[in-house]
Amino acid sequence: MKPQLTFDDKSFGREINQLRVLLKKSGPEVVKGEGKLAVRDAIKMTPPCGRHAITESWSTQRKLGMATVARELGKMFIPLMQIPVVNSEDFKRAAGYLRSYIRAKNKQAIRKILTDFGYNPPVILDEATEEVHNQARDSKGRIRRGVRYLVLEARSIARLIKLRQGHVGKGKAGWMDPARALGVKVPDWISTHAGPGVWHDGTLNGYSPYIDIGNLVGHANDAGQRMGIMESVMRQRRRSMRIRIEKMVAYLAKKKPLPFLP
Repeated sequence: MKPQLTFDDKSFGREINQLRVLLKKSGPEVVKGEGKLAVRDAIKMTPPCGRHAITESWSTQRKLGMATVARELGKMFIPLMQIPVVNSEDFKRAAGYLRSYIRAKNKQAIRKILTDFGYNPPVILDEATEEVHNQARDSKGRIRRGVRYLVLEARSIARLIKLRQGHVGKGKAGWMDPARALGVKVPDWISTHAGPGVWHDGTLNGYSPYIDIGNLVGHANDAGQRMGIMESVMRQRRRSMRIRIEKMVAYLAKKKPLPFLP
């Protein structure tokens, strides 16, 4: 599916017309009102999010994103001082040598002693960096399976995690163009990021009003297609519109004769 959604009377014709009658609003007003809710749904469904994206709070989703960053980088970059052999009770002397080599940042000696212990050590880095992290990511923004590095400077891992956690929300920010245009309120951890998106207001066409919305942030776009976000947004909005119509009809039926619903 394309990385954008057209919200119009072709996709939601019956629901839009019924709401127009029940709410006594124009077609463009209903399209913009429901489009606003569709954008909010799309932001909620774009990672980071859990299994119940629509009902999750913004703070819960931010925490999920922060935790994912810490977990993935923690697996990719391993402090040398924390590998089991460094504190081996069976080979205290060799372990002592290894610790001294780590403090001296003697990579050649570290690699040799790890090999003697039967390890096939991965690349040993002085520190964890953005460059190395970027090189390890695939086209979807995920760290490729099995990529591991041993790191001499353990504090650099914490620094990188903090830096990358500051990027949480960039994928959702691709929805900010339509969100701002439609008045969707989102937290700062999303809105302060810049991300390319799609917004076109076709509601001036009173005969067949529509809006185009989309998210063009690279990894968010990939995730959207992989997770079927656009399809899910359309299903969610249609279901919500129908529930809303049913409730309004049931309420009005108790008050007065119903208007004709198209």
